Amino acid sequence: MIEKSTIPFYIICLFAVIRTAITLSFFSTHGMFGYKFLELFGLLSSYGLIILFLICLSSFKFDKLFILISFFCIYTLLSLSWGSNLQETIRFLLPFVIFFAVRSALTSKDQVKLLAFLIILSFIIPIIGSSLLILMKKSLYLTVYQTGIDRYSGMYLKIHTLAHCMLIFFFIAAIYQRLGFRLPIKEKYINILFFFLSILALFNLYKSVTRTVWIGLIVFSSFYLIGKRKYLILLLCGSGLFFIVLLSSQLQSMLFDIIQPLQGQGQISNIGSGRLGGWTGMVMSFLNEPLEMQFLGLGIGSEVKSFFGGSHNDLMSLLISLGYLGLSMYLLIYVFVVFDIIKSKIDRVMKFIFLGIVFSVITMNFGSNSYLSRFELGQYFYLIIALFYILDNQCRKKQLAD
Repeated sequence: MIEKSTIPFYIICLFAVIRTAITLSFFSTHGMFGYKFLELFGLLSSYGLIILFLICLSSFKFDKLFILISFFCIYTLLSLSWGSNLQETIRFLLPFVIFFAVRSALTSKDQVKLLAFLIILSFIIPIIGSSLLILMKKSLYLTVYQTGIDRYSGMYLKIHTLAHCMLIFFFIAAIYQRLGFRLPIKEKYINILFFFLSILALFNLYKSVTRTVWIGLIVFSSFYLIGKRKYLILLLCGSGLFFIVLLSSQLQSMLFDIIQPLQGQGQISNIGSGRLGGWTGMVMSFLNEPLEMQFLGLGIGSEVKSFFGGSHNDLMSLLISLGYLGLSMYLLIYVFVVFDIIKSKIDRVMKFIFLGIVFSVITMNFGSNSYLSRFELGQYFYLIIALFYILDNQCRKKQLAD
């Protein structure tokens, strides 16, 4: 019999499991009422989570971060009056809802453990299925014209979705393994499952050739090893990675649009599929706007074709869309989260896991359209940040009780 007080927790679990499944290719290409299932789930689940948050409002801790996020959301809504696209603004803000809903619905460390475990289980089919499709060469997304390298999307519609979901798996797996969870299964079998899934997830990530996510994984792994004081392993891995890139013609081909411009074969502006040149042009165009519009921004959806994220740099998209004020408020949210993690009562390794996640996401947001412009990634990220605050709150309660 499920207790009434735990119903919100199980709703969050259901959301998290469906979130993983609904991201797969089938749900991104099929739907009803003129919407894809992926879009319907994102919209309906967000409004459902708003209702859940309001129901659990009494258990929510109102703090400085809540105030800052609220101000940022209000400012973003006000931008509708000077140019923001309504649909893009809603899509941009709704991922914040999961942060409030999870913080209000989960009340114990054991609930965090169980939620993390269920998310990992929900990744089993996508990870194994994607690996099988790639091995059978049945999920080819594109072949890079300049190098002939194949990029695969696995069970997902796009290569970027595959890569980011694999990284999300690593984030959640690290949190779960640090927390531990007693199951009626021998621990060695769980570890074997984790190892098997991790190898396949790495394979999928590699075959997607999504370099932004490679960098995100490197940043996260570095923080994780520092947290565990594995400095020698970090040094050896870093040195090994450097020499592999230096000696591997395959990896050099994958990084051709970075290596060639640096070697003088082409313009520097062409680095990263032309990102550097594109960013330069966008900044110059933005600086030509009136000063008041630079502070306020041109509106969400203003930088490219009326959608947010067209600049392949989420932070630049934010600057152009919401100006100096909006970008400053958003970065301040990250500053608050980082300081809260540093000052938290969770153990050292867990601190560095969450710091690694935050800095990994910041890095990817700067290098491409990632956790701000991709709705599902935003939901995953704010769910993870909410888990940190729940764990920290439980540690503080335990200290007071002791």
